[in-house]
Amino acid sequence: HLDMVTISESWKKHNFTTDGIQAFLDNGWLKANGTTLGADNGIGVSMALALLLDNSIGGPLEVLLTSREEIGMNGAKELNSTWIKSKTLINLDSEEAGRITAGCAGSYGKRVKWTADRDLDKMSKKLYFLEVKLSNLTGGHSGLEINKRKASAVKTVADCGLKVIKAGIPTQVVRFNGGEAQNSIPS
Repeated sequence: HLDMVTISESWKKHNFTTDGIQAFLDNGWLKANGTTLGADNGIGVSMALALLLDNSIGGPLEVLLTSREEIGMNGAKELNSTWIKSKTLINLDSEEAGRITAGCAGSYGKRVKWTADRDLDKMSKKLYFLEVKLSNLTGGHSGLEINKRKASAVKTVADCGLKVIKAGIPTQVVRFNGGEAQNSIPS
């Protein structure tokens, strides 16, 4: 897919539309200062384009490039099967050069909306407001690092809130925010 993963550290003020990526080498690894490098599937797209330019490969060869996959697999959902003539698909959305991924983790999202009961007469007259922030966890890409048992900031804060509720402490959640992308492990 052609999507860009545009995430920056909380301390980094960066506009991915107008600001360049501040890349640097660290022991042979290309990294970015306070941001992602941007391209999520640059290796796969580059390999597919190189195959199209290679005249020694017998054809015909089709390359399928989708977009809006990072925000909900939208490109794949809108794919019309009649556009593709090939009988075999090789998924090049991998994280490493020299590796072919023969499948993918997939994605599922669900939006839930409800109206909370905010009747102050039903609530305790003594309300205390508490803001909880959790940051500086390692985070990561759920497709590549889901097996590394990294702590998710969203899940950790939700688990703490659940313990408070189960302890019988009267609780009202006013707002809950977290995570940068649907397929990230929030840090």
